[in-house]
Amino acid sequence: MGRQAGIPVVHTAVAWTHNDEFTNWKVPSLRDIAPNSHAASILPQLWEDSDIYLIKRYPSAFFGTDLSTILRNRGVDTVLIMGVTTSGCVRASIVDSFSHGFKTIVVEDACGDQELGPHEDNMRDVSRRYADLNSSAEVIVHLESRAR
Repeated sequence: MGRQAGIPVVHTAVAWTHNDEFTNWKVPSLRDIAPNSHAASILPQLWEDSDIYLIKRYPSAFFGTDLSTILRNRGVDTVLIMGVTTSGCVRASIVDSFSHGFKTIVVEDACGDQELGPHEDNMRDVSRRYADLNSSAEVIVHLESRAR
């Protein structure tokens, strides 16, 4: 739906090409994720050729990537965030989106965590500080109106 409304779709994955890129993560199994590996791939049903794919090495989609520049070059002022893990990468991306001056909207039911408690706690907190929370149904209605 976002694509039909002219909104760029960006996918991110954590991956490393060599040990020097893997910093202080507390999840050692992440070290095994390499670019082009299955763990760093985007589900084919979510991908279109016009989409953008960024490799990141830190929780935020913004930190150490060209995401802010890409969005600014495309005239973007609002970012919709969805993904996993709410208490990690999603939250870091929310804070950095806000810090880069983007209006930030979190698609709450399109985010998840290993447990419901951390998801709910982080959603409540970011909604007080950094972002608006919308359901996927609300976002779809808004995007459909833009696509017309």
